[in-house]
Amino acid sequence: DRIGRDGITGRGATLRDGSTAYAGDIIFTRKNARWLPLSRTEPDGIHTEVLWVDRFGNVQLNLDPEELEGPGTRFELDFAGQRLLAERVGSFGALSTGAVGLMVDSHGLVSLVADRASASEQTGLVEGDEVVISAAGESPPAPDGDGPPAIAVELGPRPGATGDEGQVGR
Repeated sequence: DRIGRDGITGRGATLRDGSTAYAGDIIFTRKNARWLPLSRTEPDGIHTEVLWVDRFGNVQLNLDPEELEGPGTRFELDFAGQRLLAERVGSFGALSTGAVGLMVDSHGLVSLVADRASASEQTGLVEGDEVVISAAGESPPAPDGDGPPAIAVELGPRPGATGDEGQVGR
């Protein structure tokens, strides 16, 4: 009857009756016939669709991670008259406050995510919306050219420390 969200992997989905449906298949149910959406590549980018938004506001796309492989980690997203940049990331913490990124989710698909925020609320994207993704090149290097931006800190003894902490064999 329904495609279980936890059954979606890559381009196929496990149906409640145990059979598998693939992108482009027609699924007949008692209520309707439905197509599994398939991303498509066109000259202006990869056309994807929002499959669903989870309770944290992560926006799952019908996009296989392999479709984002290649040079560059930055992508331009076009949707509903908006355009924004997103970074391909491996964790939520890799995003700065207010930024959105593209990350492989637990279902093996690409999701639009934000760190400690709702990507759906930030973008206004909801289930069924179209998102066009195109390459925008490499991420700019950090200010020192090697890693995250440096933050100056002063190191010293903890207040109340005697100075003997951490010494071995004395």
